[in-house]
This record gives sequence, structure tokens and C-alpha cells, in this order.
Amino acid sequence: MQPAERTAQIARRQNTILLDILPRAENAVRQGIPADRFLRKEFHRHRHFGARDRRFFANAVFSWFRWKGWLEFARNLPVEQILAAAYRLDFPAGHPALISAPYPAPEPETAPPPPNKEPRLFLAHKAKECARLLGLLQPPPPDRLLPANSLPLFELPDNNPTAWDRLLAAYQIRPPVWIRVQNGFESPLEKELKNLGFVFQKDSRLPSAWTLPPEGENLRTLAARLPGAFEVQDIASQVVALVADPQPNESWWDLCAGSGGKTLHLADLAQGTLRLLATDIRAGALQEAKRRFARSPFGHTIQFEHQNVLHSSPFTKMFDGTLVDAPCSGSGLWGREPDARWRFSSRHLTDLIERQRALLDAAARSLRPGGRLVYATCSLFRAENTLTLFRFLERHPDFAFDPVIHPLDGTTTPGYFYIWPWEGPGDGFFIARLRKSGR
Repeated sequence: MQPAERTAQIARRQNTILLDILPRAENAVRQGIPADRFLRKEFHRHRHFGARDRRFFANAVFSWFRWKGWLEFARNLPVEQILAAAYRLDFPAGHPALISAPYPAPEPETAPPPPNKEPRLFLAHKAKECARLLGLLQPPPPDRLLPANSLPLFELPDNNPTAWDRLLAAYQIRPPVWIRVQNGFESPLEKELKNLGFVFQKDSRLPSAWTLPPEGENLRTLAARLPGAFEVQDIASQVVALVADPQPNESWWDLCAGSGGKTLHLADLAQGTLRLLATDIRAGALQEAKRRFARSPFGHTIQFEHQNVLHSSPFTKMFDGTLVDAPCSGSGLWGREPDARWRFSSRHLTDLIERQRALLDAAARSLRPGGRLVYATCSLFRAENTLTLFRFLERHPDFAFDPVIHPLDGTTTPGYFYIWPWEGPGDGFFIARLRKSGR
């Protein structure tokens, strides 16, 4: 078989598989199942998919959800044409598996304006291209990129008239992969990255934060060669432990440890001198945390407990610090997880706010006088952040915001701040530090 024939055969096979995967991915997301979880199961069932197949299928599915709000304007077109347009909005060169879609005649390629510097022009460029690819009479409006019921919920800075455009533009760009480099591993890690041909960049604001392209190289090879040298962790997530600022020999409780990224960072910052308790309602997440901590020289300082602290708080001791990395809407992650915006539910938000309230109360009860409570969400909604904390302060007048230096820009904050997706670029986060009165 000639190379051209072989390439065409592979493209036809990928096309058939993708058009089978897409509607099932949509159905999974409608049921509240994250697209990446659906794809992991799909790839596990079909282990014959090669790395290039998996990358293409994942990129195509996420492009579909990233631009879904605009794609709705062309529901009468064949699915393959709509999918091909979504893919080309992310990857202008297209893909052989989608090349048979009835594209309009190509125009001279023009690069879109940079989204971080000219967000409105970037969105206008993408909207015009979407209209051209789908034969729409006019470019779709930017607000349609998000579900309508989410629009009034964002808490954007009043002093930044371009904030809304910047947020929408940031959501439409795949963020890079961030890693947190373990202290002492900088030189060997840089050498190994270069040996493996990885493209990376060190962040000037946070020396521990390095980026890899959004496609991401195979980090398993790197991790196997240098175990314990780094953790995959977004730069905004890395800021949380820096705000907590754990001191040697303190005791801390991480109420929602999950897979342990921030817990491990706390231990790293204190060089293993912390007495750390990590709890979570999800046993599977704690198992993953234990595996991660096995690679750390400070893993022995952490006690894990599978606990539902909303039903009972069995701890009689007082902690020097508590971290509430609260379950939330995840609206700050809608660039990295574009399907999550279409899984958003106002009813679910009400349940989350109640859970955040209960977690904060549990953390407050277990904090000694003078101790610090750090609250973080990957949400950009006022109801989950400032409003939740103002109500907490009404219930707990012995607490107050603790002014903190913003680790990324050096400004003094009133004790709480947002990290916006365009600032990383990466995930959006809300972070606050409060202190309990007394000594």
C-alpha cells in the first residue's frame, strides 16, 4: 500500500471512530460525567488506539465543547461539518480525518490577535471565522460561549473594563501544562527536559512554576527518570500553599485534600516539619494522594483519614492552620475543561454553597486562637467566594481577613483575591486567608 493510501485509510478509520465517540461524549456530559473521564474509559476499552489517535480524539471532543455555544447556530448542518469547524477554530490547519467536510473556499491565513493583549479583537476574529466555516449570516455573539444562567454569577473586577472580554478569550485558549518543581531539582530537571527535547518555560514570578505546551509531552517518562522532581500543578493552585505560609512545626488540617497536590506543597514549604492531617470524603482520591506522597521525602509527616467532616468532626485537638480547598462549580477551569461549562447547574450550585458553609464552620471549630484559615476555590462566582466569606464572618465574629501579599504581583491584598485565567495563563482561582482572634 502506498503511503498516501495508508494515510487516507487511517484518516477514514479515525473519522468513523470519532463520529461514534462524539454523540456518546455529549450524552455523558449531559448526565454530568466529565468528558475527560468518559475519554479515559473509552481509551481503556480500546487499547489498540495509538497515542496519536487518542490525542486527536481528545482534541476534537474538547474543541467541540469549547465552541459549542457558537456551534448551536448551525444545528441544521451535518455533524461532521460542525465538528470540523470547531476543530479548525483551535487548529487552523485542520486534520486529515475531517478534511472531507464541505469547507468553504479557504482564505489567506491570518493569525488572530493575541487574546491576552487584544481580547475583543481575538473574539471578533474567531467569531468571523466561525461564521465563515459554518455559513452563518453573521458572527455569533461572544456571550453565547457560556451558558446563559452562568453569566450573572461572575465576580469580575470593577476597575477593569476589559475583564469580561479577557475572561471569554482566556476560556477559548487551551492553557499550558504547569508543573511545580521540587526545591533542589531545578538543575537536573532542566537538563533532563532538554535531553528529552521538551519545550518548557520558567515563570518569572514564581520560580517553582514551569510550563509545558498544552499538548503536553509524555510526563511519565520524565517522572520515571527523576522521581519526586516535580508535580503537575497549575500556577494558581501553587499560590494557595504560599498564601497559607506554613511555619516549621505547626499543625495543619487539610479538610478536602483530594489527590493531595496542595497538601504536598504545604509539606514541601515547611521542609517536612509540619504535622499534617489530610482528610477527604473520597477514598479513591486519598489513595492517589498516598501514591503521590510515597515519592516525596516528606510523605511520612502526613496522616490520611477518610472522613466526611460535614457529618461529624471527630477532632478534639486545635490546629495552627486549616485549609479548605472547597468543592465548587469549577468555573475557573472552564478553559482547561470546556465541557464543565455545559455541566453547570444552578441547583447544584446551591448545594455546593451549603457544603462550603459547613466546611468553613468545621475548619473554624478546629482552629486555635491566632490560627489561620485558608479558603480556596477554583470558582469565579461571587456566591461561592466573597459572599460565602462575608456570611461566614457574620457567624464567626472572632475571625477577620488577614492581609496577604499577592505571590504573583507583589501587591498587598485585603486578605482575599482572584487569580484570573488570563493571568497565568491557566486556571482561575479565589484565595482568602482569615485569622482567628486571640492567642
